[in-house]
Amino acid sequence: MSWHRPTAAEITVRQGKCDAWNAAHPVGTAVEVQRDNGNIMETTTRSEAFLLAYQPVIQVKGIPGCYLLDRVHPTP
Repeated sequence: MSWHRPTAAEITVRQGKCDAWNAAHPVGTAVEVQRDNGNIMETTTRSEAFLLAYQPVIQVKGIPGCYLLDRVHPTP
């Protein structure tokens, strides 16, 4: 799979995912994160969602860096 720069429309959709997350979930929200190894980690957010290299991501406590927003879900 090769990487391509997303179109303006794709970036708008991805930013919309961040905006929707941020509107519904403040920093400190309890979440479940699907780790790279498939395990689920319960933690809390430590940032708002944002675009990094055109991908929606978020920072969570206990994991350095950020995770794809698609792999982070509010704890039910």
